[in-house]
Amino acid sequence: MLRAVTPLPQYEYIVRPGAPAVAPIFRKLSHLKKWESDERRQNKKYSNEIYYKKLSEWKKQHNWHDVPLMTSMTKEEAEKGFLQLKKYDLEIEEEKTKKKEEESRGIDYVAPCAFGYLVPHDAVDARAGTFYLDFLTKMIYNRAHELCACTTFGEFEKVYEDSINLEKGFWLLGLRERTAHDALEAFSAESNLFPGRKAPTTSDDVPKTSKRRNTFCERRGKLGICGIRDLETLGNSAPIEWYISPEEMQNMKRFEFCFEMSPEEIQDMRDMATVDEWWDNEGYSYDW
Repeated sequence: MLRAVTPLPQYEYIVRPGAPAVAPIFRKLSHLKKWESDERRQNKKYSNEIYYKKLSEWKKQHNWHDVPLMTSMTKEEAEKGFLQLKKYDLEIEEEKTKKKEEESRGIDYVAPCAFGYLVPHDAVDARAGTFYLDFLTKMIYNRAHELCACTTFGEFEKVYEDSINLEKGFWLLGLRERTAHDALEAFSAESNLFPGRKAPTTSDDVPKTSKRRNTFCERRGKLGICGIRDLETLGNSAPIEWYISPEEMQNMKRFEFCFEMSPEEIQDMRDMATVDEWWDNEGYSYDW
C-alpha cells in the first residue's frame, strides 16, 4: 500500500499585507501603469515567498528534500570518474545575474552542478533521460534506510512507488513510463551509472575489448550501488545485495551525469588535434 501523500502546494497569486486597496490618482497613464507594474512585482514576490515556504514544509513532512550540491572532490572520487565542470566567464556572469534576479523575486534559486560524473557512452536509455537519473539520486538520498532494508525486488518496488508518487508533481512526463525494474537496473553495477562499488565477485582485471584503447568507464570497471540475481525468473522474490551503506547513500551529493566520449569520437579528436590539447580546452575527461 502506498503512503498517504499530501498534495503538493499550489501556487497562488496573493496580494501582500498592507498593499494599497485603491490606486493613487496620476496625471499620466504611463505613471499609473508603472505603479500597477510595481504592485504586481511586489505581490508576486510575496506570493513566491509564501509558496516556497509551503513547499519547504511539504518536503520536510514527506522527507523529500533536494540533494545537496557537490562542492568539492577527493582524489578517490576523481579516480571513480568525478570531474570538475568547466565554466566559462560568460556562463558564470549569466548565472550570477539569474541568481540575483530570482532571489529579488522571492524564488528559491537552484545553483547548477559544479561537478560531473562520467558514465558509459553507450548507455543509450540513460542518455535519453538524465532527469530520471536525477530522480533516482534523490531517492537514494532521501530513502537510504528504506532502500537498504529491501532484501527482495518486491520490497524495493514498494519504496520505489512511494518515491515516484511524491515526485509526480515535479515531473509531469516521463516518470510514469519508468518502472521499479528500470530503477534497479540503473542502480546495478552492470549498468555502471552510479558511483558505488564493484560487485564483490567482479575481477579487478579490465579486459581489453578490442585493438582500440579502452574508454575510461571500461578501464574503471563497473560500479553500482547494488546487485540483483535472477530477476526475470524469481520476480518479486529476486534477492538484492546492496554495495553501499545507508550512511553513504545519505552522503550523496548532486552532480551532473556526463557521458564519456565513444572510441569513435576519441579517434575523431585525435584526427583533429592532439588529445592533450583537447583535454585542456574542451574535454569532459582526463588523460588517465
